[in-house]
Amino acid sequence: MTEKEYEEAIATQNAIIHSHEKEIRVARSKKGEVTEAFCQSLSERYADFIGKKVEVEFNGYKPVVGFLIKFKKAYSCCEKIYPVIAKVKKDGTASLNCYTDYNMPSYKFISNIKIIE
Repeated sequence: MTEKEYEEAIATQNAIIHSHEKEIRVARSKKGEVTEAFCQSLSERYADFIGKKVEVEFNGYKPVVGFLIKFKKAYSCCEKIYPVIAKVKKDGTASLNCYTDYNMPSYKFISNIKIIE
């Protein structure tokens, strides 16, 4: 191959790569929309517990006590959706601090939620 043929071949492969990158961006955007809708549906499913002090039991994990806020996609893992739970302050009210996504199990491991009065 000549230098010009190599450059053309490289340019062709770059064009193919760029076209696939656009498809990947579109697919990731759609995946994000579906994930957000799923988080919203989980929040609606557990609407009776949102904003209340609860004890959440997880299969294979320690129970967590706090105020259930919503469900959210984790930053630490691509596929994990977890319950956002605010910590309890000493006076028994909800803290502005929540358990991190790194420390919370996925919603799939929830075995029981009960309201604590």
